[in-house]
Amino acid sequence: HEELEVFGSGMGEEEKMWNAVIRQALIAGYLSKDVENYGLLKVTPEGHKFLKKPKSFKIVEDNDFEEEEEETPVRGGASCAVDPVLYSMLKDLRKKLSKKLDVPPYVIFQDPSLEAMATIYPVTLEELQNIPGVGAGKAKRYGQEFCVLIKKHCEENEIERPEDLRVRTVANKSKLKVSIIQAI
Repeated sequence: HEELEVFGSGMGEEEKMWNAVIRQALIAGYLSKDVENYGLLKVTPEGHKFLKKPKSFKIVEDNDFEEEEEETPVRGGASCAVDPVLYSMLKDLRKKLSKKLDVPPYVIFQDPSLEAMATIYPVTLEELQNIPGVGAGKAKRYGQEFCVLIKKHCEENEIERPEDLRVRTVANKSKLKVSIIQAI
């Protein structure tokens, strides 16, 4: 391959651009990965056709999310009521837990779940399960430390949680009807 006249012609491009080209070529079926041979890339029959008669195809540019994460301000989706201090504390706790348990941070809770926690302030495992992306398993496995941190933050900063402000009404129905509906 070093003897080809085009060898080295892409040296001016960044590595992430070439990674994007390779990924799109894999998706388009021009290349395949040989998993039994350490992930070696191979040109497919479709790729050979492409080499004989090239045509343009779109490439999705790679984003460097690690850099963006630090630069991008915290955004709370539609509500934008994210508590930035709590959000930062939750991310730190997630990072600490991920190192302790030797799992990637997103396995514990993803950023949108942390944003929701920093907006809704769940302080019990039951409330935590109402957060998008947090099921009973994750709440039981990782949730207690997050609930303790959120509760402490709310108490120290005298934060009134949305759950505390919710007006609850009692149904004007018989207790039997209410229990039937609740059982559903």
